[in-house]
Amino acid sequence: PDLLLGLAGAYFAGGQLEDALAAFDEALRLDPGNRRAVVGRTDVLAGLAAAAVERGDRKDALALARDSLRGSAGVEAALE
Repeated sequence: PDLLLGLAGAYFAGGQLEDALAAFDEALRLDPGNRRAVVGRTDVLAGLAAAAVERGDRKDALALARDSLRGSAGVEAALE
């Protein structure tokens, strides 16, 4: 998962949020409790939600925000 997390971080930094999400998801598939992947995935979803708001897609923004909030619960569990 470390290589995937590095790749996800690079995608995120470069604004390639869909690619970052896919890399975080794959890292979580390999290591479901990985803290960095849970937190990173939540950050990516928040970024995707913000982008949806900017383009006026409120339905997509709401769905992404909800997914991000569900991920926030995973953040708490991962940090315990």
